[in-house]
Amino acid sequence: LPKNRPSMSAKQIHVLFREDLLKLNTISKETKLLCHYHIDTAEPLFSLKESLQKKTEQCVEERKHLRYKIRADRPEEEIQEMKEQIKVLTEKIGTLRKEAALCDGIAARSKVIEEKFKMMREEKEKKEEQSHEHIRRSR
Repeated sequence: LPKNRPSMSAKQIHVLFREDLLKLNTISKETKLLCHYHIDTAEPLFSLKESLQKKTEQCVEERKHLRYKIRADRPEEEIQEMKEQIKVLTEKIGTLRKEAALCDGIAARSKVIEEKFKMMREEKEKKEEQSHEHIRRSR
């Protein structure tokens, strides 16, 4: 986002967008995800979500397999190595799940924002008509 833009007060922001301003942190994470994966339409977004879910399932299976291996009688060094692998997999699973949740949020929010823009445009058009009505009446 541009850094040289003047800041806006809460009153200058349209009512429909104030709620989104409160969710700015989530929106910025969603934006970073879109930029990172170069997503510009809904189709790649849904394919990304599907691939993230598949990766998550693979990591969960791998972690489960490692947990079963730990139960067997093994040397302590090997068990510690497996625990480190499990820790890494757990972090990766968390990241993948968060990204999949962001994909859901993006899909839901894109429809809502589109509707808000339509409502805002309609309000603007009505205001313009009302402001120019005194000119039409004087003719």
